[in-house]
Amino acid sequence: MNHSQLIELLNDETTIFFYDHLQKFPADSIEHKLLDVFTFGVWNDYLDLEKDLPADLKLKPNSRAAQKLKCLTITSFFLNNIKGRYETLKEVIGAKDEEEVENIAIMAQGFGLVRIQIDQNASEIDCLRVSSRCIRNTPEDLDKVIGNIRDMKLRIKEVTN
Repeated sequence: MNHSQLIELLNDETTIFFYDHLQKFPADSIEHKLLDVFTFGVWNDYLDLEKDLPADLKLKPNSRAAQKLKCLTITSFFLNNIKGRYETLKEVIGAKDEEEVENIAIMAQGFGLVRIQIDQNASEIDCLRVSSRCIRNTPEDLDKVIGNIRDMKLRIKEVTN
């Protein structure tokens, strides 16, 4: 897969998850690093990587790929937060204004990543449901997941007793 095909894949409207494509590139390649951001990372990870990317792998600011990564970033945010203030979300996804925050959140909902309720009066977005993101296959990351499952089981037990 060459760079233009990779950018085409990242911009493809039907693809939101890229884990299966990671194995197509050596782990130390710039292509793998870019796919790693889409698989596990957030918008700020892309910004950190962008300086090392060749021009033909840099995302155009309003491209579908940039929007998808921002949707994945909002998903990651809502994995840890029930509510997101517009100002916070603007910073998290690098949005220029509140309208972009709303549009990205609505797009994430369209992808089925989140279910949200927008409260323009309070300038915040409430998350009603969130999908999980891919996790790295490392002992530390897997231990975190196991710990989260244990915590959920304890909370369920407390509520049902």
